[in-house]
Amino acid sequence: SGVVKGVRAGVATITARALGGPVLATCKVTVRQSVQSISMAKKATVYTGKKVALKVKVSPTNAYNKSVLWKSSNTKVALVSQTGIVTGVRKGIATITATAKDGSKKTAKCVVTVNQSVTKVTLSRTSVQLAKKNSTANVTATVSPKTAYNKSIAVKSGNTKVVKVNKSTVASGKAVKLTAVKKGSTKVTFTAKDGSKKSAVCKVTVKK
Repeated sequence: SGVVKGVRAGVATITARALGGPVLATCKVTVRQSVQSISMAKKATVYTGKKVALKVKVSPTNAYNKSVLWKSSNTKVALVSQTGIVTGVRKGIATITATAKDGSKKTAKCVVTVNQSVTKVTLSRTSVQLAKKNSTANVTATVSPKTAYNKSIAVKSGNTKVVKVNKSTVASGKAVKLTAVKKGSTKVTFTAKDGSKKSAVCKVTVKK
């Protein structure tokens, strides 16, 4: 009936001839290898405002067209570019699907969890004066919003010879004790540990 089915990559010549008669026509057919399967990570995590790259493996290696079309099941939660870069939009879950562009309809899916990033770090005090060596003061750092996934805060003194801190990491809402070491001024920085780079600074002065 003249229907041609590709079997494997290569070139074949299709010939039509009258029954018991001469060749009427020929057609050179090129068979291209189609995609047989696509695979990628089943799960991924990203913070709001951050990006994560998804990579697909297309099989077989000699597939003629290895391009894929990317799609997010919920663009209000996660966006995906046509190069597989996922951007977290807001807290939630979205399924990212990669579909072969060669018409084979082969797909792969990744469930992406978007966690809320810290948007702000607020201090109970932004400046502290300590009277003398061994004087202490407490400063509390709080992250926003309350739905932030990672509420840990890194605490660092700009000059530990002037002021030292009793904790290098603290949970949001927990106090950090600052202790005077000697006369001088420095800054104590409180930085969210979720990678959002949000921070706040407390200026500390030791009078004598």
